[in-house]
Amino acid sequence: ADAPAIPDFTDSHGLTRVVDATEVRSATDFTLTVTTPQVSGPHKIRVFLPEGYAADPGKRWPVTYFLHGGGGTVDDAAAVPALRSDKMITVVPDGGLKGWYADWVMQNTAVGAANWQTFHLEQVVPFIDANLRTLPGKDHR
Repeated sequence: ADAPAIPDFTDSHGLTRVVDATEVRSATDFTLTVTTPQVSGPHKIRVFLPEGYAADPGKRWPVTYFLHGGGGTVDDAAAVPALRSDKMITVVPDGGLKGWYADWVMQNTAVGAANWQTFHLEQVVPFIDANLRTLPGKDHR
C-alpha cells in the first residue's frame, strides 16, 4: 500500500531534507530528517498535524514546539497525548543527546558543529512556517 500523503516540504532556511529518510506513520504524524551545517549529522523533526489540516486548505494553524529532555528523542512526544490536538500543529525538533538548546562556545569538539539555538530558532521555526499553513509570530506559538 502507498504511504499516506503528507504536505510537500521545500528545503529552506539552511535546512536540507533527506527525502528517503522520511517516516510516515499517518497523514497527520510523520518525521522529517534534515541536515544543516549548524549541527553536525542528520536530525529529525516530528510533526503532528491536526485532523482537519488537509480538509481545510485555507485555514492557518498555531504551532506548539515540544522540546524533548536530555537524552530524549523526537519520538518521546508520542507518549504525550496532549500534543496531538485538533487545534494546533505540534513540531518536535531533535535537540541532540546533550544539545542544551544553546549554541556551543566550543565548536571543535568530537561531535562537530553544535549551534542548537540557531538550528531551532533561525532554521526549524521559519522552515515550518515556510512549509506548513501556520499562524506565524510569537502570539501563535
